[in-house]
Amino acid sequence: QVRIYLAAPWDHREDAAVFGAMLEQGGHKLTEKWWHHRDVGAYPHEAHGRDLEELVNQAWRDYAGVLTAERLVVMQLAKSEGKAVETGIALRERIPICVYSPKGLYGSIFHYLPEIKKVHTFEEVLAWLRK
Repeated sequence: QVRIYLAAPWDHREDAAVFGAMLEQGGHKLTEKWWHHRDVGAYPHEAHGRDLEELVNQAWRDYAGVLTAERLVVMQLAKSEGKAVETGIALRERIPICVYSPKGLYGSIFHYLPEIKKVHTFEEVLAWLRK
């Protein structure tokens, strides 16, 4: 069982939930299921009061989810600042990273680093997790 943080664009959170469930069915543990976060109406604009508290709480939970993961799996389905930050945290902490990109697209210059595994299928993600 590997502890995984699954990063994906917020707009693809339903895809992440399905992918995450498949990882769990494979015997792995997800460190933070961020797709269950409440959709905060203020985002991406300035937030106040409860909206601000909620966004801060979500950010810290995601941060902790990356730090407690043994591996980071990035779903490269669209540009996303959140998953770029999560990738940066994992790089800094030397957490192994796998970028799942069914269309073969790279999300940032950092995806070209040789330390980052690039795959195109779910089966390849599972094989990487077994290593």
